[in-house]
Amino acid sequence: MIQLTLGTGSRPSQRGHDDYPNDEAARGVKRVDELGFYSLGRDQVAQNVGLSKPRTTAVIRFLKIQDDPECFKTVTIGKAVFPRYPQKAIQRIKEALPNLSLDEVWRKCGPRKPKG
Repeated sequence: MIQLTLGTGSRPSQRGHDDYPNDEAARGVKRVDELGFYSLGRDQVAQNVGLSKPRTTAVIRFLKIQDDPECFKTVTIGKAVFPRYPQKAIQRIKEALPNLSLDEVWRKCGPRKPKG
């Protein structure tokens, strides 16, 4: 991640993310390579956390991963829309799994019932 800063009476400077670990001095933050950061699809997340694809979807819903901009982004390329996840989403799921009852998660957030 690149951060550009402009202090009082100074020229703009470019610094790496490690120079401002808390983003305190940064005036603006923009990810240049969105697909590099949000590099995983749901199937890749499932493979990394060791769950089936449908169970991974249920866990993502249960943990509200898609509500966290640090764990989810919809990337649009042309007319195609891709839901994407970074490595941080895998970490959140792996940290939560030991404390989750997958049966309860499945009941609450499993496949959507057809309307009718």
